[in-house]
Amino acid sequence: MASTTYYVALPFAPGPDGPVPGEPIECQSALSAKATARALSHTSKYVGAIAFQRTGEMKVNTVAPRSSSGMAMRLKTCPRFSPV
Repeated sequence: MASTTYYVALPFAPGPDGPVPGEPIECQSALSAKATARALSHTSKYVGAIAFQRTGEMKVNTVAPRSSSGMAMRLKTCPRFSPV
């Protein structure tokens, strides 16, 4: 079975109880996802964004998240994101 990696930029909009996830944006590469998240985090519409990747088997349609340490590293690229 072939596995596929998806690169995603996920913006967060302001909500009444804190940041609310927006619509995920699929990107062509990790670099593209980071750049998209960085750009989104600096717009007035969003309070922050993260970039992450997920890998899964196409046939079974299951996806496994990347380690949390990789995601935390990506959070640092978006200085406007402040976890609650």
